Amino acid sequence: MARIGMSGSIFAVLLFLYSILAAFAYFILRRQSNRHQEELRNLAFHDSMTGLPNRFLFRERLTAAISDLPERAHSAAVLYLDMDRFKTVNDSLGHQVGDRLLLELAERLKAGLSGDELLARPGGDEFMILMKNVRGWEDVRIKAESILSVLEDPVLVDEYELFAKPSIGASLYPSGGKDADTLIRNADTAMYYAKERGIDFHIYTEDMNEKLLKRLSLENDLRKAIERGEFLLYYQPKVETRSGSVAGMEALIRWKHPTKGMVPPSLFIPAAEDTGLIVPLGEWVLREACRQLQAWMAAGLEPIPVSVNLSSRQFQKKDLVTRIRGILAEYEIDPKWLELELTESCVMQTPELSNHTMHQLKKSRLSIALDDFGTGYSSFGYLRSFPLDVLKIDKGFVKDVTNNPDNAAIVESLISLSHHLGLKVICEGVETADQLEFLKKRRCDEIQGFYFSPPVPPDQAEGWLGSAKGREAKRLG
Repeated sequence: MARIGMSGSIFAVLLFLYSILAAFAYFILRRQSNRHQEELRNLAFHDSMTGLPNRFLFRERLTAAISDLPERAHSAAVLYLDMDRFKTVNDSLGHQVGDRLLLELAERLKAGLSGDELLARPGGDEFMILMKNVRGWEDVRIKAESILSVLEDPVLVDEYELFAKPSIGASLYPSGGKDADTLIRNADTAMYYAKERGIDFHIYTEDMNEKLLKRLSLENDLRKAIERGEFLLYYQPKVETRSGSVAGMEALIRWKHPTKGMVPPSLFIPAAEDTGLIVPLGEWVLREACRQLQAWMAAGLEPIPVSVNLSSRQFQKKDLVTRIRGILAEYEIDPKWLELELTESCVMQTPELSNHTMHQLKKSRLSIALDDFGTGYSSFGYLRSFPLDVLKIDKGFVKDVTNNPDNAAIVESLISLSHHLGLKVICEGVETADQLEFLKKRRCDEIQGFYFSPPVPPDQAEGWLGSAKGREAKRLG
């Protein structure tokens, strides 16, 4: 009997210990489960890279903010940000550099928030900001200006100095939408409206939906136009200022729509850039310009240099140099007959990489022109370091050069500086004899503009080829 009693005591002790261990295990498992659920919730409502709220949490907080509004005299607003030309950073420098750039931008934006504002990253290179206690559009405008100021300075990633300027759209409750989804969508619409017009900030208005539908229709037509071969190249002469002879031509793309007629480049080029169609379109321009040069030479005409504009996205492609070399070889064109025109904003987006690419192009004996100088960064330091051949002064300075002393001084200084750096100078937008005379006296090398000729089809441009006498410019405008 004693043995039985002792066994029962041992069993009771073991049962007690088991219950304690079971309770402890349950506590640990419950704690791990709660932690796991918390981690899952965090993943579901936050961006994995920046740690910022994602679209779902932003929508939740926006809905809550709207529901509180009837008790207040204030409103709420949504700002939608998209970083201009960010894709070119990923394409040219890699996603690792792009991710580090986004992290720095997120930190700058967070530092600029007030206590009742929320920053989110819905994805890609986009950010959203929720503003509460908004008194009106003036508050939203001030916030947008603050964001632009915060992101104005370049970001240094490794050896790369990167610029990231956002396009910003905004919607205000209730005029811009009465629920979270509509407010976000309309802020997004306003952002695209700002981007396609080259402005920093725009506020949503009701008529923008109709404009967006037109834009979507244009983009759809643009895709079909590439497939159907609806594009043409026109050519505008570059005229030697002193001799009056045609020294070269610029190839300019035109779109002949089957029902709408000629679509202005100012309308379809921004759409092509936003959709990425500018890359295949730019390659078509290169091919067509070389094909036309080959056709002219096959007809016994003496060629002159033809310049082609490269878009920012096209210029940032890693295989750009290889592709250009391949096209030149395919059409048996000597590189001396092809000039590449780049804008300031294009080369200044990633200056170090741009410098490397330009040196590779120079090794292929291609001429490089910096187009629209004066409309962008106008950095004379980079102007000195880039391997350029030509500087093209923007038509905005030339327009009032004979009656605006400031413009006259700028143009004269730029011509002198460019010559000092060994660069040829071309002034764009020359429309009058007085402008031409002014530029002659300042030793501008070449001019381009309607005073001599607008862009014309290839058959008319043939008149500028052949003997030196045949190249004498005749005013068509």
